[in-house]
Amino acid sequence: MSSNSRTHNSIRNVLLGSFNQAVFLSLSFATKTVFISQLGIVYLGINGLFTNLFVLFSSIEFGIGIAMMYSLYKPLAENNKEKIGALYNFYRSIYRNTSIGIGITGMALFPFLKLLINTEVPVAHKELYYLLFLINAVVYNQFIYKSYLIIADQKKYLVSLYYMLFEGSVFILQIITLLEFQSYSIYLALVIFKTVFYCGFLHFKIQRVYPYVIDKKGEFSKKDKITLHKSAFNMIVYKVSEMMICGTDNIIISVILGTIYVGYYSNYEFILQGISSVVALIFASLAASVGNLFVDNDLNKKYQIFHLVQNLNLWVAGFMTTGIYLLSQSFITAWIGPSYLLSNQVLLIISLNFYLTVMRDANKMFRESAGLFDKMKRVIVLNAVLNILFSVLLGLKFGMVGVFSATVISGLLTSYPFEAYLIHRDYLRKSMKTYLIMQAKGAVLVVMSVMITGFFMGLDIGTGWGSFFFKVIIFGVISNAFYFIMLKQTDGVQFLICTGKQLILNQLSK
Repeated sequence: MSSNSRTHNSIRNVLLGSFNQAVFLSLSFATKTVFISQLGIVYLGINGLFTNLFVLFSSIEFGIGIAMMYSLYKPLAENNKEKIGALYNFYRSIYRNTSIGIGITGMALFPFLKLLINTEVPVAHKELYYLLFLINAVVYNQFIYKSYLIIADQKKYLVSLYYMLFEGSVFILQIITLLEFQSYSIYLALVIFKTVFYCGFLHFKIQRVYPYVIDKKGEFSKKDKITLHKSAFNMIVYKVSEMMICGTDNIIISVILGTIYVGYYSNYEFILQGISSVVALIFASLAASVGNLFVDNDLNKKYQIFHLVQNLNLWVAGFMTTGIYLLSQSFITAWIGPSYLLSNQVLLIISLNFYLTVMRDANKMFRESAGLFDKMKRVIVLNAVLNILFSVLLGLKFGMVGVFSATVISGLLTSYPFEAYLIHRDYLRKSMKTYLIMQAKGAVLVVMSVMITGFFMGLDIGTGWGSFFFKVIIFGVISNAFYFIMLKQTDGVQFLICTGKQLILNQLSK
């Protein structure tokens, strides 16, 4: 595939991804609203708990999927159909074994449902709900590998479009059936329905566009198989560890505090996921350029780009964290009422964790482009272990504040500093002094942004949607103006200004 084709596909991936995300969030918001009104907070908590378990199961699949995509990039670029077919069928066998493992693990957890689901009033049919979730996880992990062939072929926009069509259809059906039957079982059955038909559609597309992967089974040498197995295993360890850092909070909250609190948190989680998807699109648009940068041996150029991205990230992370902390309570109050609010102390820790996560996204992008996976693997595992240990200990002592604080503390002790250290030592070959000053500056700026923006938003203007949107306008103007003033001399903002001027001049010259 030519460079122009890759660039064109990258742009198309980002644009269609943005559109799909907007549609997904809109339909997801509508479905969640109906879910809460028809089934209530207890079922919302159960759904959040089981979704967390599903994410943990899927982390195994995601790890293998990344290894599969990396191995397919070169043969797809070279149109080596023999090797593409061999790799496709090799990973198909791994996915089958993984699905069996997930099924066995899921059934092994079955006797512990009473421990996981912690409610004051017994919940009927919880065993059925769990089985429906498990069936969906097994089916999904059995067949989702087909999508990675299409993604590796630089056509992620197609996978996004296909998934959105099926997901959107099921959202609409879930809304209708919830309003008509108020049945959680039907709600979950529709998820399985979507997964089966989506995977079946992918199978049809693979047969039609890549028929040679069905015919060309191919074989690898023993040495190649060992290498592929090792790569897949390493990615599984890595992704499972990552998911254990961010994907076990609901489980621990449910066991220690009660499943109902998972329901309360899931509303904030919905906000975080929506904003995180925007951040992901921003970094997706930069990832290809950063990847090409590491082919270049110019250390000064690498450092300049790293510094530029970090400066831009100060604005992105600070602005969005300010919004989460100052607007989340107003949004939830206007949406479903004040009875669903968590304390401001919990929101503060959630916001801090979000800020650190986004600040790490820039490092993560450079680390993945630079191939620092092996050197980070043990640190990520340590981060996951410490997170679970601290979550239990602090959760028992301080409740939800303790559980979320554990994520912050474990990250600050392991992944956050070590990742930056590796990037500077092994690839930028620069001192971390400037980076550390920038991190301290970012922390001061986000505190100032919250205080200044919060001051202007402090007027009591009600609690409805009108009040919320008025606060959004104040927040958008004040926080952005603050960051522009504070960062306008940095290379990141100067780059944005120059790019904006160039775009305007190009339009005027047409």
